[in-house]
Amino acid sequence: MSTITQPRSAPGRLKPEYVQVDGAEIGLLRMGSPDRPPVLLVHGFSGDMLTWQFNVAPLARDRHVVAIDLPGHGLSSAAPGIGPWRDMAHWLARAIGTLGLDRPHLIGHSLGGRLALGVVELDLIEARSLTLISCAAISPEHDYGFLKRLSEVSSLDEATACSRHLFGGAAIDVTRFARGLLAKIAVPEARAAMAEFLRQNFDACCTMDVMPTDWRRISCPLQLIWGHDDQVVPLPGPAWLPTDAPIHLLDAVGHLPHLAAADWVNALLGDFVRRADEPVRSAG
Repeated sequence: MSTITQPRSAPGRLKPEYVQVDGAEIGLLRMGSPDRPPVLLVHGFSGDMLTWQFNVAPLARDRHVVAIDLPGHGLSSAAPGIGPWRDMAHWLARAIGTLGLDRPHLIGHSLGGRLALGVVELDLIEARSLTLISCAAISPEHDYGFLKRLSEVSSLDEATACSRHLFGGAAIDVTRFARGLLAKIAVPEARAAMAEFLRQNFDACCTMDVMPTDWRRISCPLQLIWGHDDQVVPLPGPAWLPTDAPIHLLDAVGHLPHLAAADWVNALLGDFVRRADEPVRSAG
Protein backbone atom coordinates (compact mmCIF):
# COMPACT_ATOMS: atom_id res chain seq x y z
CA MET A 1 0.00 0.00 0.00
CA SER A 2 1.35 3.43 -0.91
CA THR A 3 1.55 6.20 1.66
CA ILE A 4 2.21 9.60 0.11
CA THR A 5 2.48 12.58 2.42
CA GLN A 6 2.07 16.26 1.71
CA PRO A 7 5.10 18.20 0.45
CA ARG A 8 7.45 19.53 3.11
CA SER A 9 10.01 21.95 1.75
CA ALA A 10 11.61 22.22 -1.66
CA PRO A 11 14.13 24.35 -3.54
CA GLY A 12 12.38 26.95 -5.66
CA ARG A 13 8.96 25.92 -6.94
CA LEU A 14 9.61 22.17 -6.83
CA LYS A 15 7.37 20.32 -4.40
CA PRO A 16 8.69 16.87 -3.49
CA GLU A 17 6.50 14.16 -2.01
CA TYR A 18 7.35 11.09 0.04
CA VAL A 19 6.28 7.48 -0.34
CA GLN A 20 6.98 4.43 1.78
CA VAL A 21 8.70 1.59 -0.09
CA ASP A 22 9.77 -1.46 1.94
CA GLY A 23 9.23 0.56 5.10
CA ALA A 24 11.61 3.36 4.09
CA GLU A 25 10.78 6.89 3.01
CA ILE A 26 11.53 7.71 -0.62
CA GLY A 27 11.53 11.21 -2.10
CA LEU A 28 9.91 11.92 -5.45
CA LEU A 29 8.80 14.73 -7.72
CA ARG A 30 5.67 14.64 -9.91
CA MET A 31 4.67 16.82 -12.83
CA GLY A 32 1.95 16.50 -15.44
CA SER A 33 -1.56 15.11 -15.43
CA PRO A 34 -1.99 11.70 -13.73
CA ASP A 35 -4.37 10.62 -16.49
CA ARG A 36 -1.57 10.82 -19.08
CA PRO A 37 0.93 8.02 -19.85
CA PRO A 38 3.48 7.75 -16.99
CA VAL A 39 7.20 8.42 -17.32
CA LEU A 40 9.61 7.35 -14.55
CA LEU A 41 13.01 9.06 -14.33
CA VAL A 42 15.73 7.17 -12.43
CA HIS A 43 18.97 8.99 -11.61
CA GLY A 44 22.47 7.56 -11.26
CA PHE A 45 25.05 7.05 -8.49
CA SER A 46 25.52 10.22 -6.39
CA GLY A 47 22.59 11.93 -8.15
CA ASP A 48 19.01 12.67 -7.10
CA MET A 49 15.68 13.62 -8.64
CA LEU A 50 16.96 17.14 -9.39
CA THR A 51 19.38 15.55 -11.85
CA TRP A 52 16.37 15.74 -14.17
CA GLN A 53 15.65 19.44 -13.54
CA PHE A 54 15.96 20.33 -17.26
CA ASN A 55 13.99 17.32 -18.50
CA VAL A 56 10.92 17.03 -16.26
CA ALA A 57 8.92 19.99 -17.54
CA PRO A 58 9.30 19.25 -21.29
CA LEU A 59 8.25 15.63 -20.74
CA ALA A 60 5.36 16.66 -18.49
CA ARG A 61 3.62 18.67 -21.22
CA ASP A 62 1.78 15.54 -22.30
CA ARG A 63 2.88 12.91 -19.78
CA HIS A 64 2.67 12.16 -16.06
CA VAL A 65 6.32 12.41 -15.02
CA VAL A 66 7.74 11.03 -11.78
CA ALA A 67 11.39 11.45 -10.76
CA ILE A 68 12.45 9.45 -7.71
CA ASP A 69 15.38 9.49 -5.32
CA LEU A 70 17.05 6.10 -5.11
CA PRO A 71 17.75 4.72 -1.61
CA GLY A 72 20.47 6.69 0.14
CA HIS A 73 20.24 9.58 -2.32
CA GLY A 74 18.51 12.95 -2.15
CA LEU A 75 15.51 12.86 0.18
CA SER A 76 15.38 9.07 0.43
CA SER A 77 16.32 6.94 3.41
CA ALA A 78 19.18 4.49 2.80
CA ALA A 79 17.62 1.41 4.38
CA PRO A 80 16.70 -1.08 3.19
CA GLY A 81 17.20 -0.38 -0.53
CA ILE A 82 21.01 -0.31 -0.85
CA GLY A 83 22.42 -3.62 -2.03
CA PRO A 84 23.61 -5.51 -5.12
CA TRP A 85 22.26 -3.82 -8.23
CA ARG A 86 20.04 -6.80 -9.13
CA ASP A 87 18.35 -6.53 -5.72
CA MET A 88 17.95 -2.81 -6.30
CA ALA A 89 16.21 -3.57 -9.62
CA HIS A 90 13.66 -5.60 -7.65
CA TRP A 91 13.35 -2.66 -5.25
CA LEU A 92 12.67 -0.36 -8.21
CA ALA A 93 9.93 -2.69 -9.47
CA ARG A 94 8.27 -2.57 -6.03
CA ALA A 95 8.53 1.23 -6.02
CA ILE A 96 6.84 1.38 -9.43
CA GLY A 97 4.04 -0.80 -8.08
CA THR A 98 3.68 1.34 -4.97
CA LEU A 99 3.42 4.46 -7.10
CA GLY A 100 0.75 2.84 -9.25
CA LEU A 101 2.56 3.56 -12.51
CA ASP A 102 0.92 1.41 -15.16
CA ARG A 103 3.33 0.45 -17.95
CA PRO A 104 5.61 3.47 -17.53
CA HIS A 105 8.11 4.82 -19.99
CA LEU A 106 11.40 4.17 -18.16
CA ILE A 107 14.27 6.63 -18.52
CA GLY A 108 17.39 5.86 -16.51
CA HIS A 109 20.83 7.43 -16.25
CA SER A 110 23.97 5.43 -15.38
CA LEU A 111 23.07 3.25 -12.35
CA GLY A 112 19.45 4.27 -12.85
CA GLY A 113 19.67 3.01 -16.42
CA ARG A 114 20.97 -0.35 -15.27
CA LEU A 115 18.13 -0.64 -12.75
CA ALA A 116 15.51 0.36 -15.34
CA LEU A 117 16.99 -2.17 -17.77
CA GLY A 118 16.94 -4.77 -15.00
CA VAL A 119 13.24 -4.46 -14.25
CA VAL A 120 12.45 -5.04 -17.94
CA GLU A 121 15.09 -7.72 -18.56
CA LEU A 122 13.97 -9.67 -15.48
CA ASP A 123 10.33 -9.24 -16.53
CA LEU A 124 9.46 -7.52 -13.24
CA ILE A 125 7.17 -4.97 -14.87
CA GLU A 126 5.83 -4.15 -18.33
CA ALA A 127 7.24 -0.94 -19.78
CA ARG A 128 5.99 1.22 -22.65
CA SER A 129 9.55 2.13 -23.63
CA LEU A 130 13.07 2.11 -22.22
CA THR A 131 15.70 4.83 -22.63
CA LEU A 132 19.19 4.19 -21.27
CA ILE A 133 21.41 7.25 -20.82
CA SER A 134 25.11 6.48 -20.23
CA CYS A 135 23.98 3.16 -18.81
CA ALA A 136 26.24 1.53 -16.21
CA ALA A 137 26.98 -2.18 -15.84
CA ILE A 138 26.11 -3.43 -19.30
CA SER A 139 29.81 -4.06 -19.84
CA PRO A 140 32.92 -4.18 -17.59
CA GLU A 141 33.91 -0.71 -18.80
CA HIS A 142 33.73 1.74 -15.89
CA ASP A 143 36.01 3.98 -13.85
CA TYR A 144 35.76 2.53 -10.34
CA GLY A 145 38.53 4.82 -9.10
CA PHE A 146 36.47 7.84 -10.04
CA LEU A 147 33.33 6.47 -8.37
CA LYS A 148 35.33 5.93 -5.18
CA ARG A 149 36.79 9.42 -5.39
CA LEU A 150 33.34 10.88 -6.06
CA SER A 151 31.87 9.18 -2.99
CA GLU A 152 34.56 10.75 -0.77
CA VAL A 153 34.52 14.36 -2.00
CA SER A 154 35.17 16.71 0.92
CA SER A 155 36.16 20.08 -0.60
CA LEU A 156 34.90 22.40 -3.31
CA ASP A 157 38.12 21.89 -5.27
CA GLU A 158 37.57 18.12 -5.28
CA ALA A 159 33.90 18.55 -6.21
CA THR A 160 34.86 20.89 -9.06
CA ALA A 161 37.43 18.46 -10.43
CA CYS A 162 34.91 15.60 -10.27
CA SER A 163 32.27 17.76 -11.94
CA ARG A 164 34.58 18.60 -14.82
CA HIS A 165 35.31 14.89 -15.25
CA LEU A 166 31.59 14.12 -15.30
CA PHE A 167 30.78 16.73 -17.92
CA GLY A 168 33.67 15.82 -20.22
CA GLY A 169 34.20 18.27 -23.06
CA ALA A 170 30.88 20.06 -22.58
CA ALA A 171 31.23 23.86 -22.58
CA ILE A 172 29.54 24.46 -19.25
CA ASP A 173 30.31 26.30 -16.01
CA VAL A 174 30.43 23.52 -13.43
CA THR A 175 30.61 25.81 -10.37
CA ARG A 176 26.97 25.53 -9.35
CA PHE A 177 26.89 21.80 -10.02
CA ALA A 178 30.06 21.32 -7.96
CA ARG A 179 28.60 23.19 -4.98
CA GLY A 180 25.46 21.06 -5.12
CA LEU A 181 27.52 17.89 -5.41
CA LEU A 182 29.60 18.82 -2.37
CA ALA A 183 26.48 19.63 -0.34
CA LYS A 184 24.90 16.26 -1.17
CA ILE A 185 27.97 14.16 -0.46
CA ALA A 186 28.71 16.05 2.76
CA VAL A 187 25.58 14.47 4.31
CA PRO A 188 26.92 11.55 6.40
CA GLU A 189 24.01 9.26 5.49
CA ALA A 190 24.54 9.86 1.77
CA ARG A 191 28.29 9.25 2.04
CA ALA A 192 27.65 6.03 3.96
CA ALA A 193 25.06 4.88 1.41
CA MET A 194 27.42 5.43 -1.51
CA ALA A 195 30.21 3.56 0.27
CA GLU A 196 27.81 0.70 0.97
CA PHE A 197 26.73 0.53 -2.66
CA LEU A 198 30.36 0.30 -3.80
CA ARG A 199 31.07 -2.38 -1.20
CA GLN A 200 28.05 -4.43 -2.25
CA ASN A 201 28.68 -4.21 -6.00
CA PHE A 202 32.44 -4.30 -6.58
CA ASP A 203 34.89 -7.04 -5.69
CA ALA A 204 38.48 -6.73 -4.43
CA CYS A 205 39.64 -6.12 -8.01
CA CYS A 206 37.17 -3.24 -8.39
CA THR A 207 35.15 -5.26 -10.89
CA MET A 208 31.36 -5.11 -11.02
CA ASP A 209 29.23 -8.22 -11.45
CA VAL A 210 28.34 -7.90 -15.13
CA MET A 211 27.10 -10.43 -17.65
CA PRO A 212 26.13 -9.75 -21.28
CA THR A 213 22.56 -8.51 -21.51
CA ASP A 214 20.11 -10.71 -23.38
CA TRP A 215 18.68 -7.87 -25.43
CA ARG A 216 16.10 -10.25 -26.91
CA ARG A 217 14.29 -10.05 -23.57
CA ILE A 218 13.63 -6.34 -24.08
CA SER A 219 10.28 -6.40 -25.84
CA CYS A 220 9.47 -2.70 -25.51
CA PRO A 221 10.94 0.05 -27.72
CA LEU A 222 14.55 0.72 -26.66
CA GLN A 223 17.03 3.52 -27.29
CA LEU A 224 20.47 4.37 -25.91
CA ILE A 225 21.92 7.86 -25.45
CA TRP A 226 25.61 8.34 -24.73
CA GLY A 227 28.13 11.14 -24.46
CA HIS A 228 31.09 10.79 -26.81
CA ASP A 229 33.43 12.09 -24.08
CA ASP A 230 32.09 9.84 -21.30
CA GLN A 231 35.12 8.71 -19.30
CA VAL A 232 33.12 7.38 -16.34
CA VAL A 233 31.16 4.75 -18.25
CA PRO A 234 32.51 4.74 -21.82
CA LEU A 235 30.29 3.47 -24.61
CA PRO A 236 30.73 -0.34 -24.62
CA GLY A 237 31.96 -2.25 -27.62
CA PRO A 238 29.50 -3.73 -30.13
CA ALA A 239 29.46 -7.15 -28.44
CA TRP A 240 27.77 -5.61 -25.37
CA LEU A 241 25.21 -3.49 -27.23
CA PRO A 242 21.85 -4.26 -28.85
CA THR A 243 21.98 -4.65 -32.61
CA ASP A 244 18.49 -3.39 -33.42
CA ALA A 245 18.05 -0.29 -31.22
CA PRO A 246 19.07 3.31 -31.97
CA ILE A 247 22.23 4.50 -30.20
CA HIS A 248 22.58 8.28 -30.10
CA LEU A 249 26.20 9.36 -29.52
CA LEU A 250 26.40 13.05 -28.58
CA ASP A 251 29.57 14.95 -29.45
CA ALA A 252 31.41 17.04 -26.84
CA VAL A 253 29.31 15.55 -24.03
CA GLY A 254 30.49 13.48 -21.06
CA HIS A 255 28.62 11.31 -18.56
CA LEU A 256 25.69 13.74 -18.07
CA PRO A 257 24.05 14.23 -21.48
CA HIS A 258 20.64 15.14 -19.99
CA LEU A 259 22.26 18.08 -18.17
CA ALA A 260 24.97 19.15 -20.61
CA ALA A 261 22.85 18.80 -23.75
CA ALA A 262 19.34 19.00 -22.31
CA ASP A 263 17.60 20.38 -25.41
CA TRP A 264 19.14 17.67 -27.57
CA VAL A 265 18.24 14.91 -25.13
CA ASN A 266 14.73 16.29 -24.56
CA ALA A 267 14.09 16.16 -28.30
CA LEU A 268 15.24 12.53 -28.40
CA LEU A 269 13.14 11.61 -25.37
CA GLY A 270 10.02 13.41 -26.50
CA ASP A 271 10.08 11.93 -29.99
CA PHE A 272 10.82 8.43 -28.69
CA VAL A 273 8.05 8.24 -26.08
CA ARG A 274 5.59 9.78 -28.53
CA ARG A 275 6.33 7.12 -31.14
CA ALA A 276 6.20 4.39 -28.49
CA ASP A 277 2.68 5.54 -27.55
CA GLU A 278 1.38 5.64 -31.12
CA PRO A 279 0.46 1.91 -31.29
CA VAL A 280 -1.46 2.31 -28.00
CA ARG A 281 -3.45 5.22 -29.46
CA SER A 282 -4.07 3.31 -32.67
CA ALA A 283 -5.31 0.26 -30.77
CA GLY A 284 -7.60 2.45 -28.68
